[in-house]
Amino acid sequence: MTANHDLYIRHCFNLAKRSGKDVNVNPHVGAVIVSQGRIIGTGWHQKYGEAHAEINAFLSVSHKDRQFIKGADLYVSLEPCHSIGKTGPCSKAIIEHGIKRVFVSALDPTIQGKSLRFLESQGIEVQSGYLEDLGNKLIEPFQIQQEKKRPFVILKYAQSKDYFIGKKDLQYWISNEYSKLQVHKWRSEVDGILIGVNTLLIDDPQLNTRLYPGDSPRPIIIDPKLRSDTRNRLFNLAKKPIVFTAIADSKKVNAEIIQIDFDNDPLDQILTVLHSEYNIARLLVEGGAKTLKCFIEAKLWDEARVITGSQFFKEGIKAPNLSGHLINSYHLDEDFVRIIRPEALLS
Repeated sequence: MTANHDLYIRHCFNLAKRSGKDVNVNPHVGAVIVSQGRIIGTGWHQKYGEAHAEINAFLSVSHKDRQFIKGADLYVSLEPCHSIGKTGPCSKAIIEHGIKRVFVSALDPTIQGKSLRFLESQGIEVQSGYLEDLGNKLIEPFQIQQEKKRPFVILKYAQSKDYFIGKKDLQYWISNEYSKLQVHKWRSEVDGILIGVNTLLIDDPQLNTRLYPGDSPRPIIIDPKLRSDTRNRLFNLAKKPIVFTAIADSKKVNAEIIQIDFDNDPLDQILTVLHSEYNIARLLVEGGAKTLKCFIEAKLWDEARVITGSQFFKEGIKAPNLSGHLINSYHLDEDFVRIIRPEALLS
C-alpha cells in the first residue's frame, strides 16, 4: 500500500495547532503513528515541560494496537528532539518503540537535522521536507525566539474605511461584535498584550478574554513618565501588569515596574526583558497609534492583523502606514480582516 505522506503530515499540522499557548516558548508539534495504512496513534505537545508530541502519540495507542507500534511509521511536523531537557530525547523513544520509518516536515532550527542523522545511524529510515514551507510556518514563533531572542510580535488594530484609527482623546469603537469576538480569541492565543500609556488613560481597557474561553494574556504597558492611573482596571487584575518606565519611583502600584533607558532602543530592551525574564513567547500589540508606529518603524513585528470597519471618520488619528505581504483576508459581516506579514520574516 502506498502511503499518502502529505496527508499524514497535514494531520500532524492539525494536531499541532491544538497546542495553544500552554507550550509557552516551545514549538507547536503534532505526531501520527501509522501501521499498515492505518493510524494507530496521534499526539501533540500539550504543555511546556511535559511530554512531547511523539511521546503522547505512543501513549495514545490502544492496548490492542500496541503490538503494531514495532515496525510502524511515525510522521512528525517537526524534527524530533535529541536532548535530555525536561522530558528526555524523543529520538531515543522512537528507537525503543521499534519505529521503522520516520517522516518529518520541518527541521528543528536548534539542531538542524542532528536527531535525524542519529536515527539513520540506528537503522531507521528517515525522510524529511514534506510540506516544509507549511511546517516552518507552524513554528515561526519558535524560530523568532531562537534566532532573535524576543517574542513573536503581532500588531493588531482597527481602522475606519477611510484609514483613521480613532479620534483624539476619545474612545471610539470601530469594529463590530464579530470582530470583537475574533480579537478575544486572538488574545487567548498569546502570552502578553501590550499598549501605550495613552491607550490606558483614554480607553481604560481590560485586555482580557471575557468574550472567548481561554486564559487572558499578561498586560504590558509602555509608560515612560509613569503617568498610569492606578484606578484603571488593569491594576485590579489577578495578573499584575508589567509597566516599562524611565522613572525609578514605583508609586507602589499593583504592577511590576521595569525601569529602562528610553534613549537607547527601548523596544529592543522591552522585548528582551519579556522574552528572557517573563517567557513571553507571543506578544499582541494593541496600540495606540504611536506605539504601533514605533514597532513598525523599528521593524519589530512579525505579523499584523488589521480590521477595517464600515464607518467613515473623515478626520482623526491616522492609521499606521503598513506594508508587507497579504497572507489572508476575510469578512466578518461588514468588517474586513487582513493578515499581513513583513517582506522578510526572518531576514
